[in-house]
Amino acid sequence: MKEGEAGKTPSKYEPKTGTKTRVQNLVRHKSGRYYARLYEGGKERWISLKTDHFGVAQAKLAEHIQGHKERRAAKSAAGSGKMTFGQALTLQPAAYRAGRLQTEHRPVLEPDD
Repeated sequence: MKEGEAGKTPSKYEPKTGTKTRVQNLVRHKSGRYYARLYEGGKERWISLKTDHFGVAQAKLAEHIQGHKERRAAKSAAGSGKMTFGQALTLQPAAYRAGRLQTEHRPVLEPDD
């Protein structure tokens, strides 16, 4: 331990590789990139905002938080059994919604003559 750190223990709430910003859930990594720090399933999840500019990071953070809140509302509605189609759609992966996933192809059966 360094001098003067004898009684200091790291807090589990402090980011390990970044610094806090004045905006809640926004962390600046030591590389200079900004990350959204969200909690999902009881675990902390860092999502890259792919920017080095604070103003852009704030705008992207707001978008990620909105999407996060929509997914959480849809999951809670699924658990209660009262889900709308739109909420079910938010739970599906983006690739599935975009139609990029291939569906199962069944062979065409022809009758034997």
